[in-house]
Amino acid sequence: FSVGVQDAPAPGSTGWAYEASGLDLDFLAEGETIAFTFVVSAEDSQGAVATDEVRITLTGRNDGPTAIALDPQTVNEIPGANAFAADWTTVGTLSSADLDATDTHGYTIVGGEDAAAFRVHNGNLLQLAPSAPLDAEYKSEYRVTVRSTDGQGQSHELALVVHINDIVT
Repeated sequence: FSVGVQDAPAPGSTGWAYEASGLDLDFLAEGETIAFTFVVSAEDSQGAVATDEVRITLTGRNDGPTAIALDPQTVNEIPGANAFAADWTTVGTLSSADLDATDTHGYTIVGGEDAAAFRVHNGNLLQLAPSAPLDAEYKSEYRVTVRSTDGQGQSHELALVVHINDIVT
């Protein structure tokens, strides 16, 4: 923090500046606040001193998600003649990078060559449909675009490639 005091432009008044340079406040989500209190003293030319507290409250604004991750991003194939899973196959867990530390995110499938073969289950699990063959020789990767939307409606999209691991038997 730095507080600079300026010379009084007119009798009975003064100006001052507050700067939060180098202070990372992006973690404040929409409506979250942080307050700083300073003790300010002023002395006039006669030596009289007046002291008071100044409280500055900063209110956060929403920062949208900036990245999406899928971990893991691979699925093992089902060896043999019937390469279809009996149920939805969980590929991995979706997560988002967001400067707002307390933000939550929802995920939706918004496109990609193989979008119809995917769903998001339980909020953040990317799953591949039972109708999608898990056979690396037939199809070694699936493409899907996922959108992460934060609690304030800002979003980020990412095209993902899910790889099918070839299992040699």
